[in-house]
Amino acid sequence: MFSIFKYIGLGALGALLAIGGIFFYFNSSTASNEEIFVPFIETNIRQLSSWDKEKYFPLMTEEEVNRYSPKQWDQIMSELSKFGKFKSYEHPKLMGYHTLNPFFGGDKVTSATYSVWVNFESYSAELTISMKGNEDKVQITGARWKRVL
Repeated sequence: MFSIFKYIGLGALGALLAIGGIFFYFNSSTASNEEIFVPFIETNIRQLSSWDKEKYFPLMTEEEVNRYSPKQWDQIMSELSKFGKFKSYEHPKLMGYHTLNPFFGGDKVTSATYSVWVNFESYSAELTISMKGNEDKVQITGARWKRVL
């Protein structure tokens, strides 16, 4: 009787260790949001502030690019160009994030939203930028400019 409980206990312990190992494997050795998204923003903030849709599109998801018609994109860029030329920006601030971590196949993907204060010749603006990605690739899923006087 004692040997049956001994084997059941060892089996349960082994299962717990296996589950803990899987959890550790999928949640360790990944870059933080600061290491993934902040360099992307800092590298591309001038491109985003150029008001040129041809510079925007390679940074965005296909869904975001197709969200508006070419004519609408032209109108958006025309309105944003009133901010003037890019001058400076403040360090991006994390507003929120979540991570999709599939157990079987697929890459770990994090979605994050940052706020960035950007100064232009004519105005200052807050850029709220939503992105998804991992260490290999980051894409913009949404960007909203809010003018501040």
